[in-house]
Amino acid sequence: MEFQTRDIPVGETTAHMWDGGNGYPILMMHGAGPGTSAMANFGKVREPLAERYHVYATDMIGFGLSGRKKTAPFFDYGLWLDQMQAVLDEIPYGPVGLLGHSISATFAMRLAARNDRVTKVLLTCPMGQPLAPNPHREQLWTFPRTSEDLRRSLQILFYDHSIITDELLDSRMAVLGEGDYAEYFEKVFGGNKQALLESTILSDDEIRAVTCPVTIVHGRTDLAFPIEETTYPMSEILTHADVHALSRCSHGPAFERTETFLKIATDFFG
Repeated sequence: MEFQTRDIPVGETTAHMWDGGNGYPILMMHGAGPGTSAMANFGKVREPLAERYHVYATDMIGFGLSGRKKTAPFFDYGLWLDQMQAVLDEIPYGPVGLLGHSISATFAMRLAARNDRVTKVLLTCPMGQPLAPNPHREQLWTFPRTSEDLRRSLQILFYDHSIITDELLDSRMAVLGEGDYAEYFEKVFGGNKQALLESTILSDDEIRAVTCPVTIVHGRTDLAFPIEETTYPMSEILTHADVHALSRCSHGPAFERTETFLKIATDFFG
């Protein structure tokens, strides 16, 4: 299947986006971590979804093929939220669904509250709640200097460690080793990592402002962003949301439990 790519201006830099398929449009937004991108997050599901929907995705600024910030702060939640709105505005006007993973789940919720055209929201392993300090999250937001460092990080992300192949490690290390990626990553996640979470916290009123259908998919063994600290308390406020707690899954439902994720997504988006 053919996908179109383009770059759009956002602030002082550019955001890379791609789209393909036909049907109900879905904007997919990835999480933040070493070597991540829209393809790293959704590469296993984009073609199956594009057979049924018109899928759009963007690399967060500072990740993948998007540009970088030139000035601090480099962990710039407001800029990322502006980016997602800009990409949403690139989608021809009409009903649209949002798929937000991890930090991007908070973008999805805020976009849904502000844009009447958003008719469905699917979240995977969402952030958005106050989180206790966590050594697993600390490691994920620390740059992996070696393949073994990366392996330890991926063992946090994925329940089934057998999927952490040498090929996967090599492909991620190739991305991490490009140019000054390491230095930039450490600028993004430097300092007090716990303080970086503050901008991601959704107030109860923000959660209640999302009135369209919402489905949340979360791995029961998510070590870095435990389901008990995020999805469950959020769903108590968002009483109309359906929750799928997946066994044998940590922080990557679309990657770890691909067929289950696709079944939930297609049932939800129609």
